[in-house]
Amino acid sequence: YTLGAVFDGQDAIYERFPEWDRRSVVETACKVFEKIVYLHLFGIMIGDIQLKNIMILCPSKVYLIDMDSVQIEDLPCPVGTEEFTPPELWDRSFQSFLRNSIHEDYSCGILAFAILLCGQHPYNQRQGHETLREEIATKSFPYSTDGKENDQVPVGGFDRIWQALPVQLRNMFYSAFNGGRRYETIEWYAALVSYNNELSLKKLPDPESYMLFPYNPHKVKAEEVNYSRKRTIRDSIIHVPEADDPTSSTRKYPDKVMYNGRPIGVAFVNQDKLAEIELKRAGVIGPVENTANKPAGSQDAKCG
Repeated sequence: YTLGAVFDGQDAIYERFPEWDRRSVVETACKVFEKIVYLHLFGIMIGDIQLKNIMILCPSKVYLIDMDSVQIEDLPCPVGTEEFTPPELWDRSFQSFLRNSIHEDYSCGILAFAILLCGQHPYNQRQGHETLREEIATKSFPYSTDGKENDQVPVGGFDRIWQALPVQLRNMFYSAFNGGRRYETIEWYAALVSYNNELSLKKLPDPESYMLFPYNPHKVKAEEVNYSRKRTIRDSIIHVPEADDPTSSTRKYPDKVMYNGRPIGVAFVNQDKLAEIELKRAGVIGPVENTANKPAGSQDAKCG
């Protein structure tokens, strides 16, 4: 799977890696950044950093893909993804200039946030501007470091993930996305390694900090597939199991996913889908089947 497919909503994560916990996510992030830092040591800029360009078998086995476009010496990376591209490079032809480490540091900050928050872009929010570009340009970061709740944080338990992050990472993210500071990629890597060590050594006092989605009593399991029914508009917006039906003429992923009028990549979680999940949990739409009795057999079992 690509990380874009894994972090396609809670149901997608539990479907692919039902045994994952918070350390699984953090270990994945550490392995990804370990590879990026290694390339940077040789002066190689990845350029097109995004979740869909990272494949995973399990947290200890991740792979960077589409590496034929990386920037080496005076050969620029000709492609990029706007959600991960620093604003000063927007609307420029990527093949007309060479990226530098400051550009890559910005992209890596977005990547670190997107992995730790299971697919969320740091500027994705409810009741915001019409486009994600406007949120990025105005540094409209919906998360805070003072513990106050913000109704602009996307639904789906992301506020709880944020609260469970170490203070160091929360401060770094806030400084980067609200204040515009560019941390070096090696600094992000060091912070992720520190977080992973805290989890592995059980140094965090709150047991919920070890959960994939802290303070979330229900794991969301994909509903039983029924190929006889028509797909709803909501199903068409976000990947659901019936999209894998080989007899379906519906494309697995649409060209554009719209949220608050903004186009976003499939790697970023759709808010309507998450709102529906929240309603199911509350019993408004109907019960969501718990995955406690789901048979084992995640991809992690393939890792030695």
